[in-house]
Amino acid sequence: MIRLWIQPFDTREYNEKVRPIVPQIQFRDFEPRILDSRNNTFESIDEVVARLNGAINAEEITGKVLNVQTLACSATQDWKVDPQSTQSKPWVGKTVFVLRVYYALGPTHEEEVGLADFVPQYLVGGGMFKRPKFESQSCLLRKASKWLSENPEINFCSAMSLDVKLKSMVSIDTKQMSVTRETGDFIRILRIAYTKPREVSADIPISSTLPPPPPVYLEHR
Repeated sequence: MIRLWIQPFDTREYNEKVRPIVPQIQFRDFEPRILDSRNNTFESIDEVVARLNGAINAEEITGKVLNVQTLACSATQDWKVDPQSTQSKPWVGKTVFVLRVYYALGPTHEEEVGLADFVPQYLVGGGMFKRPKFESQSCLLRKASKWLSENPEINFCSAMSLDVKLKSMVSIDTKQMSVTRETGDFIRILRIAYTKPREVSADIPISSTLPPPPPVYLEHR
């Protein structure tokens, strides 16, 4: 299913002759490419994001980016996926992560997409009889909020929790775009999706650029 968050408009500002402009929303999926079919090696998430930004620069995505999601798609034995399918079994078998970008049709924005991952720090434990202990999601949210406040030029899009397979207690690869669910342990990270202005040319005076938006503070209750 698709859940849409909406903001109601003030009916006092409109009448039968003046109606609000209803945005048209589109999306596009970016699947990771297979680099080595024998070892089932895929592009990293950084390479997929680079292709996404290439599509924005080429004006293949026309409008304002609203959100970027990381979809866990069930894969066949040969790692093929159907991101359009509404049937999902992400907790069994092979899984491929697909980036889905939602955008509102309109003028092209001079922006690019980025992702920031916040990984819980290993605290204590881990062994045959004791489960390891990691930082809580609230700790990750505080780190993400601090990072956003230190980067006011960033436009916050969304936050999501994502399960990532552990290689070891000290090795967590959040860039991987495929995983097998039957074995291994997983850890839950926090992923922030954002947009930021493209690099401003050095010959453009600072006074001609827009001021950065106010910082975003995240909170968990």
